[in-house]
Amino acid sequence: MKLLLLYIPLVLASPCKIGPLPTDDFTLQVTNNPHLAPLSAIFNHSITVSQVLDSANRDLTKKSPPVGKGPLTVSWTWNAGDSNTLKWVPQGITSSADADPSGKHDGRESLLVSWYSNLTGNVRVSFVDRAKGRYRHALLVEPSTDDNYVPVDVHAGGIVWSGDQLYVVDTTEGIRVFDMKNIWEVEIGDKVGKVGDKYTAAGYRTDSTLLVGEFVRDSSKNATRFTKYPLSTDSLRTNEDVVKATFAHCVNFERMQGAFALGDKFHISRSNGRTPKAGDLFRWTVGKTAEVKNGWFMAGNEDLSYNSVRREYYTVSEYEKERFILGYKYS
Repeated sequence: MKLLLLYIPLVLASPCKIGPLPTDDFTLQVTNNPHLAPLSAIFNHSITVSQVLDSANRDLTKKSPPVGKGPLTVSWTWNAGDSNTLKWVPQGITSSADADPSGKHDGRESLLVSWYSNLTGNVRVSFVDRAKGRYRHALLVEPSTDDNYVPVDVHAGGIVWSGDQLYVVDTTEGIRVFDMKNIWEVEIGDKVGKVGDKYTAAGYRTDSTLLVGEFVRDSSKNATRFTKYPLSTDSLRTNEDVVKATFAHCVNFERMQGAFALGDKFHISRSNGRTPKAGDLFRWTVGKTAEVKNGWFMAGNEDLSYNSVRREYYTVSEYEKERFILGYKYS
């Protein structure tokens, strides 16, 4: 379980024409949650990412997806309950290689996958132990008072783990930032928050840039934008609590689900629906025409995350009974 550290609303610009955009039009305003410190004092003890991984209680299974032309370096499915559930849908993915240049956090390789629930308005994150192929879910919450918290109701379509912070996209408001040093073990229970004198979480116990993109179904009606924001070792760089974009560009990629960039070279994923409609990969260098690899991904592909140590990148697929964690060699 994690607690919200700060919340950052995104100021959106007007519709754009393809090409560079003025970066001053894209700023983030940092807002701190005043209830975090008092609530942290009540728990008085946080557990580490490594302890969460040690408590993993579910197994991944190695299995190849039914569609997708891209050669795989990693291919796992979730356990039956998580693969088949209609309550939770996987969306975002990041890894310990985002968190630390060594590729490891707490000395271990791990992946984090975000899931949203349309039924409960909650977001959970799966902590995946890469070496053991095991995982455990944790619920994302935000402090609501000095002694209580509530679930976070966002789509969680993109996530990035940087240092001790987890950045989660809030589709309508901006970006939420969760403190990885505030992972708390709570009692087992169906509700979320303070119940009597105990705390439960609906059954859950426990120098780079931030790239932000947009999703549209038809780019002829509305183009989309990429923006980059500067990250320090473990937080967005701010000037009087305002974060200014370092890059902004209007593009026309339809149904864009995830992206990562190395300098001015972008890898972008596009989803085309359920099987047999495999997803597409775009390789785009700013100022040039994008190269497309049709049918590269498993159907229902979502976010992208790059591992600079292994030189591979990851995605997850969202549709029930066909949910995978997949890895591909970077080229």
